[in-house]
Amino acid sequence: PIRASMIDASALIIQTLQMIPYHLIIFIDEAHTFNTQTLLEIKQISESAFLSKQNLFTVVFSALPSFKQKLLSPDLYPLWRRCFPKINITGLIHEELKTFLDFYYNKALTVKISDEALSVIFEHSKGIPGIILSFINDLLLEYPDGNISKNIVSEFISTNEI
Repeated sequence: PIRASMIDASALIIQTLQMIPYHLIIFIDEAHTFNTQTLLEIKQISESAFLSKQNLFTVVFSALPSFKQKLLSPDLYPLWRRCFPKINITGLIHEELKTFLDFYYNKALTVKISDEALSVIFEHSKGIPGIILSFINDLLLEYPDGNISKNIVSEFISTNEI
């Protein structure tokens, strides 16, 4: 089969979206992994919707900070002009660590990890929640009874080359 041109495909997508009785929100996670061509196609569809004078959909990109640099490239700059960065999520601050862990694990478990050990984990993970959880899950597999000290964490880091 012959692939429709991007303009024809955009027109069909806009026609379809016009039949939907509600505003669509398209959430694109890991957008930094998308190639330039895919992002240009998103831009084309967005522009087609804009030209139809209808607010048919909103695209929400979730990506690493490198995504901004990608959008600032000459090919994608028109897409960047349409973006309105609202939130720049960073890692946790140290004071949030205990509350965060109590949310994911029961408090009885988190008290078995010393404050000094948590500080080492926090510093090593740069406060990034996914890395913290992965780190603690790995530690708990090796030390299921808890009672995790700073020395255990330091040894775990050096032994596992984390």
